[in-house]
Amino acid sequence: MPQSQSGPSSLGGSYRTGRYVDKVSDLSLFGGLPANHVLVNQYLPGEGIMPRSPPRPATSLLLEPRSLLVLRGTAYTRLLHGIAAARVDALDATSLPPNAAACPSARPGASLVRGTRVSLTIRRVPRVLRTGLLLGK
Repeated sequence: MPQSQSGPSSLGGSYRTGRYVDKVSDLSLFGGLPANHVLVNQYLPGEGIMPRSPPRPATSLLLEPRSLLVLRGTAYTRLLHGIAAARVDALDATSLPPNAAACPSARPGASLVRGTRVSLTIRRVPRVLRTGLLLGK
């Protein structure tokens, strides 16, 4: 990445993203090129992400702490994502996500209390301008 991979954050802490960028780059998801863009977001309990358009959800997944979700191709370009604003997710036999077998906490009757969530979006952006060029340095 052209910019520093660590440093202070507006999230109130210092985040080191370099090792995550390297691990994702090692998966060869970007045609053999390294990731060059990281977006860090913090979501507090009860906060969600509004989908960019109001389609009916195609599916719902449970992402436990330290999960990795890779969206590629049409899943990345056509499927929009959102997270309902809630402090607790109550699961019953009819609301188990399709990936429940891979998630130890996903069982009927479970109440999953949401904590603070930090999300890293790691991408390969085809063309990146260095900050110095934008600022005339």
